[in-house]
Amino acid sequence: MLDLGCNHGASTYWLSENPRVTEVIGADLNEEVLSFARELFASMPVPGLFVGHDMTADGPILPPADTVVSFHTLEHIYADDVPDFLSSACQSLVSGGHFVISIPYDRAYPDPCHVGFYTEASLVQVMEAAGLQAVECFKDDRFDEKDLLTGLFRKP
Repeated sequence: MLDLGCNHGASTYWLSENPRVTEVIGADLNEEVLSFARELFASMPVPGLFVGHDMTADGPILPPADTVVSFHTLEHIYADDVPDFLSSACQSLVSGGHFVISIPYDRAYPDPCHVGFYTEASLVQVMEAAGLQAVECFKDDRFDEKDLLTGLFRKP
């Protein structure tokens, strides 16, 4: 499993606690938060590591993954960089693998660091442009945190 935009590693660690996950990699651009993640989660339940990686620039491809997740990352990526981000993610995703994403719904969370805003239709559009098939995409109000957009996509 590959956690893109893992930040301080909390989701990466949480994913590693799933008994069906055999390996997890957290990737992020920010070396400072990665250092914190490496220290905080030195002993994850399954083999895992935190790697520095700029998903919007040419560089080494991350290891192949059956599942790619990205939680609260896409809204921080400028529209011109989104195709590169998704292309890099898709290069790591094996055929038949799944991409799970959760981001704020449209403009639900005013934050000057949010530069990308998505609804169901616009998220499906950018994911399909990257070569992924939509399995499910919906406004997600199931939890305490409301106004999320959650999507499950598949690489053919």
